[in-house]
Amino acid sequence: MLERPSEPPILTRAESEIMSVLWSRGAATVHDVVAALSRDSAYTSVLTMLRILEKKGYVSREPEPGGGRAHVYRPRVAATRARRLHVRDLVDRLFGGRPEELMVGLVEDDALSRAELEQLRGVIESRLGGSAAAGAAPTAGERGGEAAEAALPSAARSAEPSARSTSGDRGKKAKQQKGKKHVR
Repeated sequence: MLERPSEPPILTRAESEIMSVLWSRGAATVHDVVAALSRDSAYTSVLTMLRILEKKGYVSREPEPGGGRAHVYRPRVAATRARRLHVRDLVDRLFGGRPEELMVGLVEDDALSRAELEQLRGVIESRLGGSAAAGAAPTAGERGGEAAEAALPSAARSAEPSARSTSGDRGKKAKQQKGKKHVR
């Protein structure tokens, strides 16, 4: 019987920021990662985080081709795989294993534009086998997993913390939504 490889653990916010750099560049040294991060980070802190990511199975390292003491870090886990793992974890922990609750939250989010909502409609229609409009998008099986994710609005698939609303924004929205009930 074949054993399914274990899933890598969930990333912390700092780890996901470092992985975003590696996913966008393909490979980087510690100095490259420090320079690419949006916040000030110490070399030793980034090095420690990269070593943790290596132990978790997210990255591999090899000596820099030019010699010297530096190492080049490469992602071992694809960004799409990590995102799916995190979405499954989020749905399990915060939505009781009910992905439709997450979708309702995304659709009701004021941050999604009409165009993004129409993209979501197209993805849903293609999964249902219907035709949302002429030239409906092919199903995820026909396109492959990464193409299906690419069809989602950027706000729904972004791993970058800056693409998400701040906790203050969520608090305002929660107060506005208080009292509204979902009708199914």
